[in-house]
Amino acid sequence: TFVYCGQPTIVPMVEFSNPSVSYGSITVGNDEQNLYITYEASAGTLIAATDLYVGPASLIPGSINGNGVGNFDLGAFPYHSTHAYPFVTNFVYTLPLADFEDCFAVVAHAFIRMPDGAVTHAWGYQSIVRTPDGFYFNYCKQECEIPELNCETGYAYGEIYANCFLNIPGVNSN
Repeated sequence: TFVYCGQPTIVPMVEFSNPSVSYGSITVGNDEQNLYITYEASAGTLIAATDLYVGPASLIPGSINGNGVGNFDLGAFPYHSTHAYPFVTNFVYTLPLADFEDCFAVVAHAFIRMPDGAVTHAWGYQSIVRTPDGFYFNYCKQECEIPELNCETGYAYGEIYANCFLNIPGVNSN
Protein backbone atom coordinates (compact mmCIF):
# COMPACT_ATOMS: atom_id res chain seq x y z
CA THR A 1 0.00 0.00 0.00
CA PHE A 2 1.14 3.52 -0.79
CA VAL A 3 0.22 6.92 0.57
CA TYR A 4 -0.75 8.72 -2.62
CA CYS A 5 -0.99 12.44 -3.12
CA GLY A 6 -4.48 13.39 -4.26
CA GLN A 7 -6.60 10.69 -5.85
CA PRO A 8 -5.08 7.69 -7.67
CA THR A 9 -6.58 6.59 -10.99
CA ILE A 10 -7.93 3.02 -10.95
CA VAL A 11 -8.95 1.44 -14.25
CA PRO A 12 -10.01 -2.10 -15.15
CA MET A 13 -7.58 -4.41 -16.96
CA VAL A 14 -9.73 -5.59 -19.87
CA GLU A 15 -9.72 -7.84 -22.88
CA PHE A 16 -9.16 -5.85 -26.08
CA SER A 17 -11.89 -7.51 -28.14
CA ASN A 18 -14.43 -7.22 -25.31
CA PRO A 19 -13.77 -4.41 -22.79
CA SER A 20 -16.60 -5.63 -20.59
CA VAL A 21 -14.40 -8.63 -19.62
CA SER A 22 -12.07 -7.57 -16.79
CA TYR A 23 -9.06 -9.50 -15.49
CA GLY A 24 -8.14 -7.12 -12.68
CA SER A 25 -7.14 -3.49 -12.32
CA ILE A 26 -4.38 -0.96 -12.87
CA THR A 27 -3.82 1.72 -10.23
CA VAL A 28 -1.75 4.80 -11.07
CA GLY A 29 -0.82 7.23 -8.31
CA ASN A 30 2.05 9.33 -7.08
CA ASP A 31 3.64 10.63 -3.93
CA GLU A 32 6.08 13.56 -3.86
CA GLN A 33 8.91 11.54 -5.43
CA ASN A 34 7.57 8.57 -7.37
CA LEU A 35 4.92 7.40 -9.78
CA TYR A 36 3.44 3.99 -8.93
CA ILE A 37 1.72 1.76 -11.50
CA THR A 38 0.20 -1.31 -9.86
CA TYR A 39 -1.14 -4.28 -11.82
CA GLU A 40 -3.60 -6.36 -9.77
CA ALA A 41 -5.05 -9.64 -11.11
CA SER A 42 -8.61 -10.73 -10.34
CA ALA A 43 -9.16 -13.82 -8.21
CA GLY A 44 -8.32 -16.95 -10.19
CA THR A 45 -6.09 -15.17 -12.73
CA LEU A 46 -2.36 -14.50 -12.61
CA ILE A 47 0.04 -12.05 -14.24
CA ALA A 48 2.62 -13.74 -16.45
CA ALA A 49 4.24 -10.58 -17.89
CA THR A 50 3.68 -6.84 -18.22
CA ASP A 51 4.60 -4.08 -20.66
CA LEU A 52 4.34 -0.40 -19.77
CA TYR A 53 4.68 2.93 -21.55
CA VAL A 54 4.37 6.25 -19.72
CA GLY A 55 4.77 9.53 -21.64
CA PRO A 56 3.27 11.61 -24.44
CA ALA A 57 0.61 9.80 -26.50
CA SER A 58 2.39 10.92 -29.66
CA LEU A 59 5.49 8.93 -28.67
CA ILE A 60 3.82 5.60 -27.84
CA PRO A 61 5.97 3.04 -29.71
CA GLY A 62 4.12 1.99 -32.83
CA SER A 63 1.91 5.07 -32.72
CA ILE A 64 1.29 6.97 -35.94
CA ASN A 65 -0.02 10.46 -36.77
CA GLY A 66 0.95 11.91 -33.37
CA ASN A 67 -2.16 10.98 -31.38
CA GLY A 68 -1.34 7.52 -30.06
CA VAL A 69 -3.24 5.67 -32.81
CA GLY A 70 -1.45 2.72 -34.35
CA ASN A 71 -0.33 -0.81 -33.66
CA PHE A 72 1.53 -0.62 -30.40
CA ASP A 73 5.04 -2.09 -30.45
CA LEU A 74 5.14 -3.73 -27.01
CA GLY A 75 8.75 -4.80 -27.51
CA ALA A 76 9.76 -1.13 -27.79
CA PHE A 77 8.03 -0.11 -24.56
CA PRO A 78 10.54 1.08 -21.94
CA TYR A 79 9.30 -1.09 -19.06
CA HIS A 80 8.76 -4.87 -18.98
CA SER A 81 8.41 -7.59 -16.39
CA THR A 82 8.30 -11.36 -16.76
CA HIS A 83 7.14 -13.64 -13.99
CA ALA A 84 8.04 -17.32 -13.93
CA TYR A 85 5.73 -20.01 -12.61
CA PRO A 86 3.78 -19.68 -10.31
CA PHE A 87 3.37 -16.15 -11.73
CA VAL A 88 2.11 -13.26 -9.57
CA THR A 89 -1.16 -11.70 -8.46
CA ASN A 90 0.23 -8.15 -8.49
CA PHE A 91 3.21 -6.17 -9.69
CA VAL A 92 4.30 -2.56 -9.09
CA TYR A 93 6.45 -0.27 -11.21
CA THR A 94 8.03 2.56 -9.19
CA LEU A 95 9.28 5.36 -11.45
CA PRO A 96 10.82 8.77 -10.59
CA LEU A 97 8.03 11.36 -10.84
CA ALA A 98 10.44 14.03 -12.10
CA ASP A 99 10.89 12.04 -15.35
CA PHE A 100 7.35 12.93 -16.51
CA GLU A 101 5.38 15.99 -17.59
CA ASP A 102 2.35 17.07 -15.56
CA CYS A 103 -0.05 14.93 -17.66
CA PHE A 104 0.77 11.91 -19.83
CA ALA A 105 -0.53 8.75 -21.47
CA VAL A 106 -0.27 5.34 -19.77
CA VAL A 107 -0.31 2.13 -21.81
CA ALA A 108 -0.51 -0.74 -19.33
CA HIS A 109 -0.51 -4.19 -20.95
CA ALA A 110 -0.39 -7.60 -19.29
CA PHE A 111 -0.33 -11.24 -20.28
CA ILE A 112 -2.92 -12.84 -18.01
CA ARG A 113 -2.86 -16.56 -17.24
CA MET A 114 -6.35 -17.95 -16.91
CA PRO A 115 -7.36 -20.78 -14.51
CA ASP A 116 -7.38 -23.26 -17.43
CA GLY A 117 -3.77 -22.32 -18.33
CA ALA A 118 -4.64 -20.20 -21.37
CA VAL A 119 -2.92 -16.83 -21.70
CA THR A 120 -4.70 -13.68 -22.89
CA HIS A 121 -3.85 -10.00 -23.39
CA ALA A 122 -5.29 -7.38 -21.03
CA TRP A 123 -5.08 -3.57 -21.17
CA GLY A 124 -5.67 -0.75 -18.71
CA TYR A 125 -8.88 0.89 -19.92
CA GLN A 126 -10.42 4.17 -18.78
CA SER A 127 -12.44 5.44 -21.69
CA ILE A 128 -12.62 4.93 -25.41
CA VAL A 129 -9.03 5.70 -26.34
CA ARG A 130 -8.76 2.66 -28.54
CA THR A 131 -6.23 1.96 -31.23
CA PRO A 132 -6.13 -0.98 -33.65
CA ASP A 133 -4.00 -2.86 -31.13
CA GLY A 134 -4.79 -1.71 -27.58
CA PHE A 135 -5.94 0.95 -25.15
CA TYR A 136 -4.30 3.79 -23.31
CA PHE A 137 -5.51 6.27 -20.70
CA ASN A 138 -4.31 9.59 -19.36
CA TYR A 139 -3.00 10.50 -15.92
CA CYS A 140 -2.10 13.87 -14.40
CA LYS A 141 0.27 14.16 -11.45
CA GLN A 142 -1.54 14.75 -8.19
CA GLU A 143 -0.47 17.57 -5.89
CA CYS A 144 0.63 16.66 -2.39
CA GLU A 145 -0.95 18.55 0.45
CA ILE A 146 1.60 20.21 2.69
CA PRO A 147 0.44 19.90 6.27
CA GLU A 148 -0.15 23.19 8.04
CA LEU A 149 2.42 23.77 10.74
CA ASN A 150 1.11 24.97 14.08
CA CYS A 151 3.54 26.11 16.73
CA GLU A 152 2.84 25.10 20.31
CA THR A 153 4.65 25.35 23.58
CA GLY A 154 6.39 22.13 24.62
CA TYR A 155 7.04 20.98 28.16
CA ALA A 156 9.02 18.07 29.52
CA TYR A 157 9.76 16.77 32.97
CA GLY A 158 12.70 14.56 33.80
CA GLU A 159 13.46 15.06 37.49
CA ILE A 160 17.24 14.95 37.94
CA TYR A 161 17.79 14.49 34.16
CA ALA A 162 15.87 17.66 33.27
CA ASN A 163 17.53 20.31 31.13
CA CYS A 164 16.08 23.69 30.27
CA PHE A 165 15.42 23.82 26.51
CA LEU A 166 17.07 27.26 26.40
CA ASN A 167 20.29 25.70 27.75
CA ILE A 168 20.56 23.03 25.01
CA PRO A 169 23.36 23.99 22.59
CA GLY A 170 22.08 24.93 19.12
CA VAL A 171 18.47 25.46 20.21
CA ASN A 172 17.26 28.99 19.62
CA SER A 173 14.00 29.93 21.22
CA ASN A 174 12.07 32.98 22.30
